[in-house]
Amino acid sequence: MMSTAPGKLILAGEHAVVYGEPAVVAAVQLRTEVGINKSKVGGVGFETNRYSVDELRNYWIEAKSEWQEFDKTNNAQILRKYHNKLALIRLAVGAALERVRYDEGENGLELQLSTDLPIGAGLGSSASLAASIVGAILSIKAEDVSAELVNELTYSLERMMNGRPSGVDNTAVVYGGVMRFQKKMFDNTFEHKSLKLVGTIEECFIVDTGKPEESTAEMVALVKEKIQNEPVKYKKIIKLVGECATEMGEKIEMGRFDPTILSRNQRLLEQLGVVGNRAQRIVDQIEEMGGYAKVCGAGGVKGGSGVIVVYHEDAGKMREWFKKNKLKYFQDHLGGEGWRIEK
Repeated sequence: MMSTAPGKLILAGEHAVVYGEPAVVAAVQLRTEVGINKSKVGGVGFETNRYSVDELRNYWIEAKSEWQEFDKTNNAQILRKYHNKLALIRLAVGAALERVRYDEGENGLELQLSTDLPIGAGLGSSASLAASIVGAILSIKAEDVSAELVNELTYSLERMMNGRPSGVDNTAVVYGGVMRFQKKMFDNTFEHKSLKLVGTIEECFIVDTGKPEESTAEMVALVKEKIQNEPVKYKKIIKLVGECATEMGEKIEMGRFDPTILSRNQRLLEQLGVVGNRAQRIVDQIEEMGGYAKVCGAGGVKGGSGVIVVYHEDAGKMREWFKKNKLKYFQDHLGGEGWRIEK
């Protein structure tokens, strides 16, 4: 049995979505796959690791306690130890095992993990991996696992990785397609509406500016600190980012894609201080060539800023420029299918 989930790309609304503003997000075709089989060896094995069921459940319970401490202090360093692949796998297995009755005396489990998604690039790799693992563990014990439950658990795992996430990544990778997403701040629930994707948006490029040195949790905490220190200035920027997402969603529903919204959103992300020098230079050069570009994720300042989405009327010209400058890029049919089980 295989559990698989896509990555995601935020087209408009980064950071503002954390504060209840809307975002427009699309699932990408790149996916994570997690195969699961029963084993005569006890515990849960993956890659070269094996842990008992109790070890994994307790690891998850401890992590939830540490998240509560982070929530009180806004100290993102508390969660830093969970910002790696091994920790995420252990957390995801532990979170799923907490929801199902799986005793140490039962057969063990073996997980086989593979992904097309680059890590830490803003394409939702952690949410994709978490959803795939959670879906696999739950499905080994139940015939019909709901997307709602997978989404709930994936969101709780995203909190360990990203501090105070909006919920947009987990919702996008679980339900797929292209959607308008918004978090209700008063009860911490999500609203999402599917959008029909047509036109030139499918001709966009996704370009890697380099992996950020900062974690998503640290970038989210950085923006929160700025809002606390200068609330009038930064709350206005957050509101304007949300307006970009609203306008993009409305135009997509009308069958239009307006790439100028990418540039407007990018200027606002620059004002938030989440775009590093390397990404800024790439965006500036693309705009000088008549194109449009925007960071698609939490961003990064010290190193790269993750991926950017790029649109230019002359796609061939952009491909030549990417190759000349040795930039990693690809085109993706946005709006892929969400989490699913393959038997």
